[in-house]
Amino acid sequence: MNERLGHLVRDQGEEIWVSLRETRGEPHVELRVYERQAAVKAESAPCPERVSIPVSLLPVLVKTLSQAQETLVHRGLLYVPPAPRVTHMVRGDALLFGIPERPKTQAARRHPRVTLNVRGECRLLDKKSFWPGKPVIGEILNVSLGGAQMCLPTRFPRFGQVELFMVVDGMMFRGRAEVAGADAEVQTGPTYGQFRHSLRWVSLEGPARDVLTRIVESRTQKRAEAVV
Repeated sequence: MNERLGHLVRDQGEEIWVSLRETRGEPHVELRVYERQAAVKAESAPCPERVSIPVSLLPVLVKTLSQAQETLVHRGLLYVPPAPRVTHMVRGDALLFGIPERPKTQAARRHPRVTLNVRGECRLLDKKSFWPGKPVIGEILNVSLGGAQMCLPTRFPRFGQVELFMVVDGMMFRGRAEVAGADAEVQTGPTYGQFRHSLRWVSLEGPARDVLTRIVESRTQKRAEAVV
């Protein structure tokens, strides 16, 4: 018994495979790190780093991970989009559409944005292999610890994942984000693109988060000094 159930990208050089294996006659779920090869057709090389648990313990593991996710969301270290609200109806049921009252004031953002207007490079990740595609040059309008806005000459699909690279004040930043939305064509705007994309960070390693934090703090300080 050796079946690959799925995988996720850990970083540029490694990914984690979720597999079903038989250990001592009992089915186990295994999470193992694999090195990503440079050649597209080359097989990924397994690493010693792995976790293997009996299938019977998988619900407990999922529950534990869900609790950890809730803790990270509560601390502002992770963003999880809310589940869509679905109304189930039986034929003949009446449905009343309520229009929520428009808030009088806009709630403050959890992660304040700072203006950048710098050149950046964006690559769309393949849904199956998560290998980055060809680079698309655009202009990063603003960033925050929660996401960014970027104008590109190509419109990326909503919910697609991208890899973003930029250099700000001599600091290099690379992170993975999800396309939360892509506006219709902008007639007048930045030099590098006509489609404004709203990006939401989904993977920020320690160095990337540190760089982004310094960028936001530096721009926030400059804006405060300009006001004074």
